[in-house]
Amino acid sequence: MVESSQERIPQRTNEQPAPMRQTERESKLEQASERQRSADEQAAAAVAAKIRETAGARPAIMVTAKDPELKAIEDILAEGLEEFFLNLPPSDQQSFKRTGEETAQKIRIVIRKKTSRIKDIVALIAKWLKALPGINRFFLEQEAKIKADKIVQRFRL
Repeated sequence: MVESSQERIPQRTNEQPAPMRQTERESKLEQASERQRSADEQAAAAVAAKIRETAGARPAIMVTAKDPELKAIEDILAEGLEEFFLNLPPSDQQSFKRTGEETAQKIRIVIRKKTSRIKDIVALIAKWLKALPGINRFFLEQEAKIKADKIVQRFRL
């Protein structure tokens, strides 16, 4: 009896519906990729058009004149450090110069305060000078104090 019950139940085959489903998926994927390609082409065309528009235009170069106070502070800070600066590798030179400019701006802010203290200026200069390799601590402190005195004298604090 077991054999007859198996004969009565028809076996289902999923072979035919599966290929149809696969072709539907493939067509949907093709449509999606075609839409993506057309969107990419449109974006590329828009970028190319923008480049063509701006190709003839000159870039705006902003030249800002430094504040005389800032320039004076930077000159005082740079005084006597040429030898140390030139011995630095080029990448360190750029970094040291950038931190020196930032230090000069901080000193200018301290100077503009009504209650500026020389101790704050000395601390800023000493922090900046510590970036130089191989500098004696006592020389560093002495240079920081000398430069701070010159700044105070220049701006009569």
